[in-house]
Amino acid sequence: MPNEAVIVSADPVRLEQIMGNLIGNAIKFTPSGGSIRVSLDVDDAWAVMRVRDTGAGIPSGQLDRVFELFGQATASLDRSHGGLGIGMTVVRLIAELHSGTAQIFSEGEGRGTEAVVRLPLQRQTVVIGVTNDSPLTARGSPKRLSCRTTSRRSSGGRRSRSATAAGTTT
Repeated sequence: MPNEAVIVSADPVRLEQIMGNLIGNAIKFTPSGGSIRVSLDVDDAWAVMRVRDTGAGIPSGQLDRVFELFGQATASLDRSHGGLGIGMTVVRLIAELHSGTAQIFSEGEGRGTEAVVRLPLQRQTVVIGVTNDSPLTARGSPKRLSCRTTSRRSSGGRRSRSATAAGTTT
């Protein structure tokens, strides 16, 4: 995991849905005694989320099928592992709606699977907060607000600017 917070401009409910689908699939297809690894990294201007398991794996000819609506790696009418075959379609659509990508990798049956979602890092963050101990609910009381803007450079470095303002809430 990165030492700094990784910030993306995304709907947190949809991010939870992505990770829930990926982790749920890893749990579903990994037998007892197997392992699942979840990681988050930064690669240039991207947040990279990975879910890797030591489970059933996917035959190379069926990797693209995983993202098809109602598609599953093994075309089985009994759906022995449950699910409708829409989870990975949803993962890819949500990633693409956030200007990202979703990919799946496997070295074949019995060799595990790695799902990778890449989302662009947020370029600028604005943090606004009250810097004194006065409650925000006190009408007419003076407040000192601070605003910090953080920009990410393409080299991964950070540049910050700060501004402070005093005012009265009404």
